[in-house]
Amino acid sequence: MRARGFTIIEMLVVIGILALLMGLTIGGIAAMRKTDKLLATEHLVSGLVRQARHTARTSGSPVILQITKSERRISGVTRVSLAQEGFEGAASSRLDPTRSLTNPPPHGITGHGAEVESLPTGGDTAPEMRLELPDKLIRQANHNEGFYLSCSVRPPLIAAGGSQPSPILVVGNGDQIESAIGGIYLRRLQLAEQNVTQTGQTPRQPLLVTWEIVGVVYNSSDPATPYEVSSLDPQHCPAGIVRDEPPLHLSAPDLDVAWPMAGGVWEEVGLLFDGDRRLVLYRNGVRVGERVLPSPTTLPHYTTTETVVVGRQSYVDASGIVQTELATGTAFDDVSIFRLAAVDGGTLPGDVEPNADARITAHPDGRIELMPAGPLTFSGRFGSAAKAEIDITSDGKVTSKIIP
Repeated sequence: MRARGFTIIEMLVVIGILALLMGLTIGGIAAMRKTDKLLATEHLVSGLVRQARHTARTSGSPVILQITKSERRISGVTRVSLAQEGFEGAASSRLDPTRSLTNPPPHGITGHGAEVESLPTGGDTAPEMRLELPDKLIRQANHNEGFYLSCSVRPPLIAAGGSQPSPILVVGNGDQIESAIGGIYLRRLQLAEQNVTQTGQTPRQPLLVTWEIVGVVYNSSDPATPYEVSSLDPQHCPAGIVRDEPPLHLSAPDLDVAWPMAGGVWEEVGLLFDGDRRLVLYRNGVRVGERVLPSPTTLPHYTTTETVVVGRQSYVDASGIVQTELATGTAFDDVSIFRLAAVDGGTLPGDVEPNADARITAHPDGRIELMPAGPLTFSGRFGSAAKAEIDITSDGKVTSKIIP
């Protein structure tokens, strides 16, 4: 029996199928080359964002990622602990020398806590009110690495009058405002019960005392004009935060007192300075105030020991007399200060290059923030395209796409 071979038509069909398959394979390889560098960049960013978000939520303090155009790198910004104080010792929890076992210190939010009652005997700050930093916050002049300052605080229910904000934490060379680097203060807000049915009557004694959180950094080039961020200033309201709470008291419906701190309640306050132009205030892990400063800020640099002073500040008044402000009746716990330092996060793959420096901040409330706002743009050889975008949503989801 004679064997039958392939016809020319059959061979042409097979060759056509092979050519089609080869075309699909080559096209797939080209598409892979077009996208693999972008996918690798997306995976790098996604992994770092996920880790930063988890760390921020579990630690209760912000985490920053820095994207540097000139170095084609993504660097994490870690927290280097410089000082912490929980006031757990018996001596450190009795800040007033008159306290005794029959007049114990207040309980803190996690332990003993400490309360400022009066100026200790001798006119100087009690040793436990001054935390010396074993390593300097500002290690070299004209360069900031940023810092994060926080504590738990319980403001008093009733506060005496005073023109100066109540000092909570003051960082600098001692407690004098002239040598301060920055700090956190509480500004007193008093609402008075008023008789609205009759005119001409004097308001009664203050019925409700509330507090505004204020964060401050001092510019070494202009120490007389500190930069300030407020938890209540509408201009400092963070994006995505809606202050729609009603007034705290019906007797003062026209006063804008949404989001004040109430006396007698433990809350955590924090101040983040990113080392350049950005100040962020936190209250119980939630952003309540943020401000981009008008120009890069260089903090004061001291060659001597830097300290964190709790609940006290001194200043020279207009008459040249040294005045002392105490956070009388305010209780403290869990004081911490961290210096922000960069750690290597990774080099971008291939020839991928960011089009500009950018910063990704993971906040303790889980929110992710990009500065500047908008998708991250990258240049490189993405097949026939030379540009790509990576977008990060506020809840940390990362997506990418090639821009034709």
